[in-house]
Amino acid sequence: MNRFVKEDLVQNASVKKLMDMDMDKKDNLLPLEDIKTGESKTMLVKLGEEKRKPLLRDMQKFYTVTADYLRKKLPLTQNVVKYAQCLHPEVRDENTAMRYVRSLAEEMPGITPNEVAMICDEWKVYRVEKIENSVMYGNDDKLKRVDHFWNEQKICKWQPKVSYTAKTGIFISMSNPWKC
Repeated sequence: MNRFVKEDLVQNASVKKLMDMDMDKKDNLLPLEDIKTGESKTMLVKLGEEKRKPLLRDMQKFYTVTADYLRKKLPLTQNVVKYAQCLHPEVRDENTAMRYVRSLAEEMPGITPNEVAMICDEWKVYRVEKIENSVMYGNDDKLKRVDHFWNEQKICKWQPKVSYTAKTGIFISMSNPWKC
């Protein structure tokens, strides 16, 4: 949403606030010239203003319609998204992380109670392992996306249940395969 909604409205906003945001209200949207269009920005600059404005309006409309659709379809208010927070490498030591891992594992399809216990045991080992900053942060010193972090984790060989739970939890929280 930060591509087309004013940053102060999106940054640190709660899920509820994002879900309730009125996308038709022009005061919530960035001015057309400030919409983040990615690599096409250089091509748009080459167009005259006469051609650029309608394209930017169409992009803005695309973004708002897409955001509305995703807000209706994604499980943003469901527990899986809440529990998936524990998968962020900086959160693994927090008190809620262990409880969230257990809850996330219990939400996974096909995970038995015995496997939930194994996942929790593996998580305890994962919590005490040292993770190098180069694994958590990119070259720009910004945190890596959580899915990239887990994709690159060497933990996968030694703690396969945690790895499976993390990857499945990320997948479920980013999509909603059984409701979309």
